Amino acid sequence: MDENNSREDGKKATAGSVYLKIHDTPEGSIVAMCDRELIGSRHSEGKMELDLETYAEFYKGDLLSPGEAESLLYPSDFYTANAVGEISVGILVGMKMAEASDIKKIGKVPCLYLFRMSPR
Repeated sequence: MDENNSREDGKKATAGSVYLKIHDTPEGSIVAMCDRELIGSRHSEGKMELDLETYAEFYKGDLLSPGEAESLLYPSDFYTANAVGEISVGILVGMKMAEASDIKKIGKVPCLYLFRMSPR
């Protein structure tokens, strides 16, 4: 995919698109999801920094509509999920994977980090 909003299937991504990338690891899949317009930006609050410029490639997978992203995440079987931005975080909350009280903000950017814990 290129930066002009073209998707691999030839359709144009619309405003409100999210990047979704699934990283496979020996421990399980890691979901990385970020609102399109946040890629390439940096945000900070106190000692916390959200660097979506340096770490853009962690999130930049398929550019999808919220509905497309949700359909790829359901049924979900991932080890960890990192979601950044109103739309991306809203997808996981809407899927009942998290509560609104779980959302953190760095600057004004909502972030949600989910972890599956299992006993050894």
